[in-house]
Order: sequence, then C-alpha cells, then structure tokens
Amino acid sequence: MKTHIPAAIILAFGPFAFGADKVDNPLFPLWPSTEGAEVQFERTVTVSGGVPSSETVKRVNKNGDVVVEFKPSVNKERVTYRLSKATPEELTIMVGKYSFVIPARVEKETGAAPKLIKTEHLKIGDKTYACKVYAYTASLAEAGSQPTTDWPVSATVWVSPDVRGGVIRRKLSYTMKASLDIEDILVPSAPEKAKVLK
Repeated sequence: MKTHIPAAIILAFGPFAFGADKVDNPLFPLWPSTEGAEVQFERTVTVSGGVPSSETVKRVNKNGDVVVEFKPSVNKERVTYRLSKATPEELTIMVGKYSFVIPARVEKETGAAPKLIKTEHLKIGDKTYACKVYAYTASLAEAGSQPTTDWPVSATVWVSPDVRGGVIRRKLSYTMKASLDIEDILVPSAPEKAKVLK
C-alpha cells in the first residue's frame, strides 16, 4: 500500500529533533508524494587540501621555495535518490546503500534548522531555474554519506518548485586536514518550465 504526503521539497536531513521549540522544516514538503519515487543526480566528490593523489604540482612560493602540492581528487557518478518511506513526521531517502531522514519539524535553535540564505539562478542544460538556497549543519551519517560517521558537515541545498523532488543541487562540505565536498546536481527527467521566484 502506497503512502501519500503533500507534494513539495526534499532534503532537510538533520537530526530528528526532540524537545520544545520546534519549527516546520522548510525543506520537508516538496518531495514527490508516493513511496518509491526516484530522482537522479550527477554526483561530484572532490577531495583536496593535502591528500595524496596521482598528480602533483610544483610551484615557487613568495620565499623562493619550491612547494609540491597535490591536485584535488575528483570522482563523478550518477546517483538515485529514492523515497523509501513517508510519514507525516519524516521522510526516509535512500541514496545507494545509505539513507537519511528528512524530519517535518526541527529544533529552532540548532544548526539543523535550515535557514534561507539567498536566492540564485542555476542553469542545467538549456534551462535556468530560480532557486531558494538553504543552509544547515548535519553529520555525514545524517546526510546519508557514511552510516556511522558523526563528522559535522555544512549542508547547502538549492530548491525550486519547478522540478520533481524540489532539489536542484545539494552540497555537503567537510574539512579536517583535507577538504571533502560531495555535490549532487539534478538530472532532468523531462522538459520543465522555469519559474521566477516571487
């Protein structure tokens, strides 16, 4: 039996909040309404900042010293987001073998509450989409990238009502001694008409 929820946005994967002072998650209501719905993204994973890779670059710094730098490691693949479970309280999204939860409500005074930071136009193929851009914090486990890793990540999500699933672009950034960026960009499934944000 299929579960239906109001149609609208994806991607507010922060920890499910318990306690008082919760607010509606602005990224919850736009995912397709039927369990099993899928959206594809082109994923780029970039590791930079001193991580050994197959290529190095030599340069001379301002002191005249020769410095060897590692080029960033970049991997590309296509990934599918699948709505595996939908309830009025949360959505569960599978990405490959990992999953993350999108809560309907989040604690107001935490970094898990998505905040609108700007609007931006993104071009994908021959279409330009007017997007609202939200930012919040999560862990790699909560983001659906590593099931047991609680490293904090900065999450940024570009959303538009003009595409199925609502999400145009999703970027997770984590920095330790090196920098790790995971970025997913929508793969359009059919011609869609762009709208201008009001």
